Amino acid sequence: MVSVIIAAYNCDKYINQCIDSLLNQSFKNFEIIVVDDGSTDRTYSILNEYKTKNKNLYIYRQKNKYAGVARNNGLSRAKGEYVLFLDADDFFEPNMLMLAYQRAKSVDADIVVFKGREYNDVTKEFKNCRFPLSPELFPNKAVISAGEFGEKLFQANSCIAWNKLISKKFIDKVGVKFSSTKSSNDTVFIYTLLSLAKRITLVNEILVNYRTGNPNSLQRSKAKSWECICIAFFQLKKKLIETGQYESQKRTFINKALQANLYYLSTIDDKTRAIMECSLNNKYFKLLDINKYAEVPNFIYNKNFRKQYIEIKQKKYIPIVYASDNNYAKYTSVSIQSILENSAQRNFLIFYILIDDEFSERNKELLTNQVEKYGHNIVFVNMKDAYKEENLKIAHISHHTYYRLQLPKILGYLNKLIYIDGDTIVLGDIGDLFDFDIKDSYFGGVKAPAFDNKKHRNRLGIDTSKYINAGVLLVNNRLLIKDKVQKKFEELLNNSYDCQDQDIINVAGFGKITLLPIKYNLMTKYQNTFSRFISEGKIDKSEFDEAIKCPLIIHYADKIKPWDDKTSWLAAHYWEYAEKSPFYITKEN
Repeated sequence: MVSVIIAAYNCDKYINQCIDSLLNQSFKNFEIIVVDDGSTDRTYSILNEYKTKNKNLYIYRQKNKYAGVARNNGLSRAKGEYVLFLDADDFFEPNMLMLAYQRAKSVDADIVVFKGREYNDVTKEFKNCRFPLSPELFPNKAVISAGEFGEKLFQANSCIAWNKLISKKFIDKVGVKFSSTKSSNDTVFIYTLLSLAKRITLVNEILVNYRTGNPNSLQRSKAKSWECICIAFFQLKKKLIETGQYESQKRTFINKALQANLYYLSTIDDKTRAIMECSLNNKYFKLLDINKYAEVPNFIYNKNFRKQYIEIKQKKYIPIVYASDNNYAKYTSVSIQSILENSAQRNFLIFYILIDDEFSERNKELLTNQVEKYGHNIVFVNMKDAYKEENLKIAHISHHTYYRLQLPKILGYLNKLIYIDGDTIVLGDIGDLFDFDIKDSYFGGVKAPAFDNKKHRNRLGIDTSKYINAGVLLVNNRLLIKDKVQKKFEELLNNSYDCQDQDIINVAGFGKITLLPIKYNLMTKYQNTFSRFISEGKIDKSEFDEAIKCPLIIHYADKIKPWDDKTSWLAAHYWEYAEKSPFYITKEN
């Protein structure tokens, strides 16, 4: 018997054709298991109508948890010797089950692979498609093991599930499941099974009609779930290592990982593409071993893929994070203006603005136009009500300052980033800070010498000789995630520290902080105390002299701000950029 498993979501326009094409199969010894993934249209009621007339049709319902969870749900209920995972908006040739099952039985297959074609739901036209498999890469024999594909197993076979009849016994033996991600849920499942299969066989006929143009298909929502493909291939790499297959499948894996990510880039809008390219450059090219091998001569099969990879790597993406509210938007704009004007030409900047629900559309528009005018990218991350209930100890600092504690969670697709306060200006190339190597530290920051004393050591219970100001941070997000430091951040919130999140960062990061030169955060509040700190040995005079002579970042970290007092120390630098900010030009202040 064959178990046909279908994950269905909002497909009332197509589910009839799908089920009818199964009920009309020439092969009759099968069950249909449909798991409705929380549809909000008539899909579930249509399925129940079929159920009353067909004893081999089983309908189950779950909350919307995506297709991978639905497929696992169906698999756990399957009674068949072989299983086939189909999509609810596709339809099938009448001899699909017969040809696939007969081939499986005749050669005792682990996996039977067959061809499909596209059906355009808009034009109503059929078109041959190559992506399900490449028959020319299959060895010319009835039964093939994974190793017999050489280093092209994943080029010969796609990771889609709907063109593969798989032995249930084989699946149970391997113990792999579909991923719970919004998309790309079949990558780990299918490629793990293929890499371990001893008996793969090909039915070189079109048996599935794959529908395109369905507005509800998850394939159309890639811009919102682009990281799923990156995560899927990283999980696959870990699975291949776990099963002992990575070394033998390394080349086919890296080539497929690169191809899949480049394909994803080609399907999304320009703004999302920039974010994904930044993440690939910043994190995933390294995690997937693409950086290690892509420039090795002839390692990448497709020369165009290698060229695209090199083009992405040549771009210098710099993610820069601000936390802002409506009151601080205009000052954040000035800081951004200074970065835009002084950034090196090869840089591509992505500004992440952490905001709450009250942040106005007008402020978003002004900031967006400002950044895009220079050819860079801006993303607004709505933190909603996060930290609104925190007990604030510093009157002129709002709860928005706590947002930086969630960087590992909200920007987990980045290994490294810059966090900067809105009351700053940047007088040089921000890439200079981004390139600073903080090695295995959680944070790079400039020392706050006023905290280097007994009072603060006793208050915090740590050596404060490396206590840093949190207004300019180079963040090792990879290590924060790996060591689960955000959990420690949340625990420390209960301590109600005098200096709020800055204390939390220093306590949680103790022993894992790299001191940056003063020029990366020249704080105006120390104007009258720098000489004392130098005499006490708390800061280096030559380092201070360099910062005064050529500061990269000025931080107006004081109650006295340059927008309140134009005669305050270093205020002239601020106004040089403020006068070019759209908020001041449009008199929004």
